[in-house]
Amino acid sequence: MNCRRGSIHVVYLGLPIGGDSTKLTFWKPVVDRIVTRLLSWNHKFLSFGDRLVLLKFVLSSLLVYFLSFFKAPAGIISSIESIFNFFFGVVRIIGK
Repeated sequence: MNCRRGSIHVVYLGLPIGGDSTKLTFWKPVVDRIVTRLLSWNHKFLSFGDRLVLLKFVLSSLLVYFLSFFKAPAGIISSIESIFNFFFGVVRIIGK
């Protein structure tokens, strides 16, 4: 038939449809969204409890939504945890 095989990247309700969830590039939008949320919060004015609530409930809800549909590789989970720990640790050091 002499046709090329391509891929269609469709996003439905914030979830990519038709991608390979075992590849790290599939999870890049999730990690980018988490990083942009962290950068948008002015961490200098957040108390210890505020940072904890933001990390546990706001950012974790993004992950729960994605993880309810796709199984994430271990590398993605550890990188997201390190981003959370870095934000929480840096803010705690600056806040002292």
